[in-house]
Amino acid sequence: MLKIAVIEDYFVFRFGLRGLLEKNFSELDLMETEHSADYGEKLERFQPDLVILGINGAGKANGFYLTKKIKTLYKKVPVIIYDIQADYAAAVKYIRSSANGYLSKTDGEDELLTCIKTVMLGKNYVCRKIQENIIEHLIMDKPASRVHKKLSTRESEIASHISDGEKTSDIAHKLGLKSSTVSTMKSKIYSKLGVSNAVELRMRIKA
Repeated sequence: MLKIAVIEDYFVFRFGLRGLLEKNFSELDLMETEHSADYGEKLERFQPDLVILGINGAGKANGFYLTKKIKTLYKKVPVIIYDIQADYAAAVKYIRSSANGYLSKTDGEDELLTCIKTVMLGKNYVCRKIQENIIEHLIMDKPASRVHKKLSTRESEIASHISDGEKTSDIAHKLGLKSSTVSTMKSKIYSKLGVSNAVELRMRIKA
């Protein structure tokens, strides 16, 4: 019997995960909860074999904290981060926070199953998009890594969206932030990297 705990605020994602897990694991004991104050008590009672931690927009900072706390309480229990979208800088930070796996909610069923099977064998796994990012950084002598080292995790995340040509309002909506906050952080990013617009930022990251 595989005991999986899903910590996710949004019902639609919990519902989708439940369907995929029940479809692929015949002997499954599933616990679902939100990012509530009593999630620790629920985990203590349930004693999971695996934790899937859902991350949504502005919840990344809390996600890092929860990952460390869960791994402190259950060192041998694998934790898979289920992020709203693939984010290289966040993935690196989660793995450094002792998470065992990293996926985005846009990844398919096969990748979810591969991730679960891999972490249950005691290994780490990141989704294919992040794997591709890692390879790109290695091939290009890690220029993007050098750029991101100058930025905070949130700044790095916003910089990636800006370099992809996304508008301030769209970035704010995706990350659960105010447009004014994104604009302020964009100015800080430009200042730190010595650029003045999105085109220069893209060239700076890929140079």
